[in-house]
Parts: sequence; C-alpha cells; structure tokens
Amino acid sequence: MPRSVKHGGKKRTQFRALKNSSKAKNIAKKKKNKVKTECVQLASAWNHDKTVKENMTAMGLAYNPNTVTPMVATKKSKAVAEVEMVDVSEIAKINADQKKKFKKKGKKSDPTELEVKAANVVSELEKAADKEAKDQKVGREFRLQERDIEFCVYMHEKHKDDYKAMSLDPRNQWQETPKQLEKKIRIYKNSPHFKAIESMDTA
Repeated sequence: MPRSVKHGGKKRTQFRALKNSSKAKNIAKKKKNKVKTECVQLASAWNHDKTVKENMTAMGLAYNPNTVTPMVATKKSKAVAEVEMVDVSEIAKINADQKKKFKKKGKKSDPTELEVKAANVVSELEKAADKEAKDQKVGREFRLQERDIEFCVYMHEKHKDDYKAMSLDPRNQWQETPKQLEKKIRIYKNSPHFKAIESMDTA
C-alpha cells in the first residue's frame, strides 16, 4: 500500500475583517498616545490623556503659530488676515481658566503633578535658552591657540582695527584675508587674555 505524503509549504493566513480592523485600531491608538519629543520640558509635562492642542494650551504654548504671529501679505493674496497677538502675561490667565474648568467638572482636589509642570513649561524653556546662550558665549573664549594669541596681540597693538593693513603685514605668513583677521581679532577681544592685557596697560 503506498505511503501517504503530506504536501508542505506555507499556510495561507486568513483575513478576518472584525479581528484585523480592531487590531489596526488598537495599534493606531497606541501610536496616537505615544507623542515623542526631544524637548525634556515638554516630555515631562505631557499628558497622554489629552490631545496635542489641549496639552499646548495648558502649557501656555501656541498650537497654531499663525494665530500668534501676524500673517505676511503675499503677491497672490492682497488681503491680510487680522490676527490677535498673544502676550506672555496671558499665560497665567490660560492656566487659571484651565483650573476653573476642572472645578466646574467637580474636581475639588489640587492640581496634579502634570498640571503643575505644564504651568511652568514656558519658564523652564526660557531658563534653558538662557543657559544655552551663556554656554555658547563662554565657549568662544577658548578657541584661540597660544600662537594665535601672540599673533593677535602683535597685530592689534600695531594696526589697531585696520584689518587691511594686517593682511599686508609680513608677519601674516598664512595670508589671511581682512575678514578672517577681523573674526580672529573679535574672538581675541572676547577672551580673558585681552582683558588681562588691557588691565595691565591701564594700571
């Protein structure tokens, strides 16, 4: 009696409308709730139960920048839309309105941790921007090497701010242009070496 042989191969996956549609909806819902951002201040104060617009409003930020900044008229459109400017002082009013809405809904408890963080997002962003600006300013003090400092001291004492004369000076061995010399002297003036030399000359 011949042996029965089972035909191998991949089984076809059956499509089930109800199961597959519900699975797709769940995946879309998870992606919607997971908002990814590189900003630490926004990520820490983000409430995944709210929409993007509600989160931005609670933080005092503009969801649509066109409602904050005035529209510029183009050649095609002659009429310019009148836009209401949002002042920084109105952020406190927005947060107060949010608290009133929670009270109307029957929430007598104090604001949650996310609500407190959302109210302080603007101030945290301003602090981060100020810190970054200071760090950039400090970083400019250490760009020149010792030979460049000696070169700048010589050029500045001899030619002051005449960068064209600096470019024609025999000591300009690398044949730097007046624009390059101006940039180098500007960095030198912002360095502590220049301040030390100026204090020695005035003393």
